[in-house]
Amino acid sequence: MKLNNQTGLLLGSLAIASFASCNPAKAATVTQAGFTWDSNNAVTNGSIVQNPGISFTLTGFPVDNTVGTTLGFPNKSTVNLGDNTNRGIIELSWGGSLVENLAGNDFVIYENGAANAPEAFAVAVKQKGGSFTNFLYQFSDNFENQTFATAFDLDSFGIATGESIIAIRIANLISSDTVGAGGQGFLGGGVTPNTGPLGGNITYPSGRFDPDITYAVALNNVVPTAIPFEFSPSLGLIIFGGWVMFGKLKQTSKVNK
Repeated sequence: MKLNNQTGLLLGSLAIASFASCNPAKAATVTQAGFTWDSNNAVTNGSIVQNPGISFTLTGFPVDNTVGTTLGFPNKSTVNLGDNTNRGIIELSWGGSLVENLAGNDFVIYENGAANAPEAFAVAVKQKGGSFTNFLYQFSDNFENQTFATAFDLDSFGIATGESIIAIRIANLISSDTVGAGGQGFLGGGVTPNTGPLGGNITYPSGRFDPDITYAVALNNVVPTAIPFEFSPSLGLIIFGGWVMFGKLKQTSKVNK
């Protein structure tokens, strides 16, 4: 019984150490253009769905792993999408983790630009096991340090409370696009989009259809679909020491028989 109890304690300690290694500390929070978030909740994977006009420029965003970086461009880069006649589309995800529809806004997208000059883009979301929604255009919420912040509530896409999405797509608007009443809403609404209050509530000039997408991040903690196991050197030492202890306990048990 002595050996079994001590072995049980050893295995329990190893289990705790293994669990701890799977749960790294959260990154420091960041506040940018009126929204506060944890950079660990930013998108981690990306691909180019439709290519016309996609390029990159460097930006001074306050954290690494911008959208440009996710798509394979240099660190701290922003992705330029299309122009007034050519649509570029990118797809971004959280590496298999989910973004839940909770109260209020659920994710925010930052677009690099100049004061009073937002550039037009729309967003579609994909529910786990489903297809992408129609693209939704919304006015920007805030502007700070050369970035426009546009926050999205999953309610707006028809996602029920408590349900989740697994990916988003971002596309530039083109000059023939129409939206809903008031100059924003889902594409195809029959009304010419306008810039919203941060752009003076005017029709987009022809040079404002090439948005510079910089960062996309969930406003709440994302939900992993599986617990990752990360083997660390410290955990290796714990396991090695545990097996040494187990061997000694086994030898002691034989001697005492």
